Amino acid sequence: MPIRIHYHDGRPRVTWDLHLVINIRIIYLIGILALPYLIWELYWAGHVGYACIKWHTHLAIYFYFGLATSLILELLVKRPASWQLAVASLCTSVMLAEGVLMLAGIGTTYSERMGYGYSSIYSTKGESYYRTRVPGSVFWFDRSEFRHEWHVNSMGYSDREWPIAKKPGEKRILCLGDSWTEGIGAPQDSSYVSQLGRILAAIDSNTYVMNAGIAADDPFVNYVNYRDRLIAYHPDVIIQTLSGNDMTTDILSKGGMERFGANGELHTAAGPAWEPLYALSYVSRLVFHAIGYNALLQKAPTPETIKELNEKVVNLFSVYASMASRQGTMLIVVIQASDHDYDFGPIITGLRQIHGLKVCDLQDYYNAEFSKRGSDPEKYYWPIDGHHTPRGYQLMARSIYHALDSFYLNPTASK
Repeated sequence: MPIRIHYHDGRPRVTWDLHLVINIRIIYLIGILALPYLIWELYWAGHVGYACIKWHTHLAIYFYFGLATSLILELLVKRPASWQLAVASLCTSVMLAEGVLMLAGIGTTYSERMGYGYSSIYSTKGESYYRTRVPGSVFWFDRSEFRHEWHVNSMGYSDREWPIAKKPGEKRILCLGDSWTEGIGAPQDSSYVSQLGRILAAIDSNTYVMNAGIAADDPFVNYVNYRDRLIAYHPDVIIQTLSGNDMTTDILSKGGMERFGANGELHTAAGPAWEPLYALSYVSRLVFHAIGYNALLQKAPTPETIKELNEKVVNLFSVYASMASRQGTMLIVVIQASDHDYDFGPIITGLRQIHGLKVCDLQDYYNAEFSKRGSDPEKYYWPIDGHHTPRGYQLMARSIYHALDSFYLNPTASK
């Protein structure tokens, strides 16, 4: 603060200059300006988990990695500029690669393709022991290719209300399964269950079909629901679907009956420690896939693992069929058409040895349909979503009707 003395009209006058100098490096300024966005992202991550990840989140991680590295270099290296430039160049290049992969959809998960962002199959958020929907609620199956409103009954299933008491002479059929049973991809009255109900009602008005399918269910969840809740409806037939997705996505990653503890406790497997990196970075996904991990964050199961998985499922259906048989109920296991994405041969062999259980492999029916002249298999599936269109569910309903006719409605005619 320089002080000056000078004279004006013979009188001394004192003046001074005050200069405030702030010496702050640009890297610190960038760090301060970047804090609000970082706090915002961390806040939402704590509240909604992986759902907070958006397109800008994928890019931001490289910016913050570069910023953090540059700040460390600033503190530890005497002349950090050249190192900081190298870090900035590397992070910019990887950020550009991330953007290209994101735009091209390379490494995109199913939930991301559907517009819902990254969703972990290991997350327990929203999970419950019985996995039902909110009773009495209304929800939408909302995709880029379709949008359908669905209504939920008081039991938490996408169907009308079910009376407990059966009418005299009523034949009650309970359909259990995942999204293909619930009917994603079609209006509520065009699911396979609804269409099967109309086929049966035209033959016998005393037939009553119930849809107890929930998206992402698997036979273990379905069995627990039947054992604890749905047995009270006394179905004459249970139609239980089994798919390759059940085997490799649900049962392999979540487990079997060990999931269901005492007093309604649900025990699910935890995802790998590196899952956040996989969720945040498309570039990292290339690396993980290159070393053998799939979109489920698992390596291909060994033959021993597949054998154990098959035995676990056959053992489940042995218990399932025994319980149903004691109630006078026939259990029909429907192997969903999956274009052989899982070898069901050993499972089908095991299931056919279980008393009170029948097996129907839909693949034969589908192959016969698609082999017809003029048939276009693509019209039976949504190209992006992958679920059936209403026409596909009609084929599924017809196929399952043939199984019902052979095993239950008119078994002597098929001999």
